[in-house]
Amino acid sequence: MKILLVEWVDSSYIAGWKDKKDFDVDLAKCFSTGLAIDESDDAITLVLSGGDTGQWSQSMTIPKVAIKRIRELKVKDTGEKHMR
Repeated sequence: MKILLVEWVDSSYIAGWKDKKDFDVDLAKCFSTGLAIDESDDAITLVLSGGDTGQWSQSMTIPKVAIKRIRELKVKDTGEKHMR
């Protein structure tokens, strides 16, 4: 299973009444990290946690049209015993 860092853009908004010139707002730049448990042509799903029961927790599905970059993170094994 891959651990990914996904850079993506989301909508942004301005609340209240403003002049037209005040609506020059950039998209919100977002970063999400998690275990990639599903990927299709349209989206990728990351989760924060999983267990040996096959269940997952804290999922997020990001549309691929919003994704700017995906980096796979590598975990370096330090040789220490696993936490119990």
